[in-house]
Amino acid sequence: LAALRAALALALWARPAAAWVKGSELYGSGSSPCAELLATNASGFVASGMRGPAEALGRTSEHPLVVGIGQGTTGTTVLFRGFIAAGLRSAHWEWVNGGGGGRRSFVEDRLRLEAGDLAPLEGIDVLMDTPAASLLPSIALAFPNARFLLSVRDPLVWAQRRMRAHDGVLPGTSRRFYVGQSCAGAPEADLERLMEDTFALYNMFAACVVPGDRLWVVNMWEETPESLARLVEDITGRRLPEDFSGFERRPRRGGRGGGGAGQPPPPRARQA
Repeated sequence: LAALRAALALALWARPAAAWVKGSELYGSGSSPCAELLATNASGFVASGMRGPAEALGRTSEHPLVVGIGQGTTGTTVLFRGFIAAGLRSAHWEWVNGGGGGRRSFVEDRLRLEAGDLAPLEGIDVLMDTPAASLLPSIALAFPNARFLLSVRDPLVWAQRRMRAHDGVLPGTSRRFYVGQSCAGAPEADLERLMEDTFALYNMFAACVVPGDRLWVVNMWEETPESLARLVEDITGRRLPEDFSGFERRPRRGGRGGGGAGQPPPPRARQA
């Protein structure tokens, strides 16, 4: 596990600037190293609180959905703007927008998704933010043509920013994928470590089970507006309007994964 984490950490959140990457490039082939895990352990995901495609949708769908499976606080709102500008019906937390359909609430549909009903996904083109990550196994199995965008950042910086912005609340996805751990009553230092580890482990899980030819990985703090426009085009086949400026308001560079609040906090010494 330590070796896998080190290899994927280098590929996922320590890449050179402006270097979003296709999943197949992470491993040098079109298939991810544990793709069979997803297909052969669907019942295991159901047993641990996930829903399999049969009960979540009742069938598979050919809909070419785009799914932002990065955790919150990884730049999902900025990416959401780009998909809207590309003319795609895009959902993010509370709202659905774009695609010529105007803006409407996404709350009711999101609650249906969180209850395991994937049907609302056939009415949109893009799903960003919660609950996309927590539904990853079910969506990947139920939507075989789906494309997945994993937004990442340095795990320690993510944990510190998440604690600052969300009072130390672990996303539901992290709790699900970090078996046997609880953040209830944890001291702040232990909670930070728990969040850092769960974030890293979730990203490894996502990159490992999604087929490489349907996965893109991006660190928003290492991109430019131009590279992000190319990313949207590579995923969707659509060019952004020339006057689109939404990526100019991307998370500001404050060091690797530093976020918009200036310089990142100093790294904490950790044992290997």
